[in-house]
Amino acid sequence: KDKSEAQDQLSTLSNKVADLKQGLGKEKEYLTSTIALKEGSIKELKEKEAQGQNRFDALSNEVTEAKQEIVELRRRYDQACSERNYLQRKEEKLASALADLESSKGAKL
Repeated sequence: KDKSEAQDQLSTLSNKVADLKQGLGKEKEYLTSTIALKEGSIKELKEKEAQGQNRFDALSNEVTEAKQEIVELRRRYDQACSERNYLQRKEEKLASALADLESSKGAKL
């Protein structure tokens, strides 16, 4: 009788161990699958981050070029304004000299 009870307990324990192993196997499969999905997501996010960084760098370069163009345009505008002011002063001097010449010509007649 004791031997029979021991065999029953051993059988019961063996079944529990088998059930636990099966449960652990399923848990391992689930965790392995979850890890694979997470690794895939991480890889995808890293790729997107790299693409985003490349786009950011390209836009930064465009901004730098645009700033340089603005500086150059501003320099050329300032130069054109200086030239215009010089020409206006020269025109005023010539107009004044012409007026003086005409007035002295008129005074001589």
